[in-house]
Amino acid sequence: MKWGWLVVATATAFVIVFFVFGLQTGSCVDYVSSGAGSGCSSGPALGWPGAVLFAVIGAAGIGYSVYRAFRPR
Repeated sequence: MKWGWLVVATATAFVIVFFVFGLQTGSCVDYVSSGAGSGCSSGPALGWPGAVLFAVIGAAGIGYSVYRAFRPR
């Protein structure tokens, strides 16, 4: 087992979680004067397509790192 590749896989997992779930953006709209409904929305700062793409690429990186860590020498 190669510990360096496991460290890379773990670090990649933390980065993915941070960017996909940790960085959020949001906005609120208040229509008090017009009588329309008010509301708020939030989502990942990368946008949903960017978050999914980042997660897929990161998962591939984690898979490759784990493969390299456990493959026979």
